[in-house]
Amino acid sequence: MLDAQQIKNAILDSIIQEVATVLSEKSLPITDLQSATAFSELSLTSLDLAELISNLEARYEVDPFEELVAITSVVTFDDLAAAYTLSLSGQSKQPHDALSEELKAIKNQTR
Repeated sequence: MLDAQQIKNAILDSIIQEVATVLSEKSLPITDLQSATAFSELSLTSLDLAELISNLEARYEVDPFEELVAITSVVTFDDLAAAYTLSLSGQSKQPHDALSEELKAIKNQTR
């Protein structure tokens, strides 16, 4: 059975492959893609990122952004891999995320 780090590494590899494919299809330069690579360093559009998330959701059959992780907390490939690892591990909640809590409070005030 795979441990959490092995699962995260496998997910990270698939993220890197997906991003490399998108960059290649758009004839954009494929730099040295690593776990610490920030999505903001790449010339990807929000539509490209949405497609990446959609592909990962289809592959892993989970949506970590539904309840577990605030999508705004995902900055690097490693962050995205951690979100999917958390979702696949069956844990119920990510450690305290201040932005997520603030957004929930605002949402509740508008109701």
